[in-house]
Amino acid sequence: MVKLEHTEIYRGGVTADSFKFETGNCTFTTNMVDRALDLTFRLASRGGGTTKVLLQIGLDDFTLILEAIASTITEARRVQSNEKAQTSSLVKKLEDIEEYVEKFINRAGLPVSEDELPSRRYWKRSKALSAFCRECFG
Repeated sequence: MVKLEHTEIYRGGVTADSFKFETGNCTFTTNMVDRALDLTFRLASRGGGTTKVLLQIGLDDFTLILEAIASTITEARRVQSNEKAQTSSLVKKLEDIEEYVEKFINRAGLPVSEDELPSRRYWKRSKALSAFCRECFG
């Protein structure tokens, strides 16, 4: 029997709204006779004793579980790849916008650093800013 180090057993009643931790002591064996994965653990009994539990997962069900895990991993990788592509596309668009704004600022002779920024009043009256807004927003 092999001890599962990262497995926890929880117990809850049918009418309970949650599960409560029972034990982390769980082992498994491969059962070649029944073509199954046998998980065993013990639970405290109501009467003060201990109940030994055997969960037997048949080969076909175990295959189904592994296929579901593989499908989930594949889907997660597809989503991650799609998100990376979207991020790259967005970065490219932002770089294009940055380049456009820099060219416009240089062409219009607008201030390029915070030290050179004029007052807010200047921006409201600035013909260059108005032209920039018309060019960007139509």
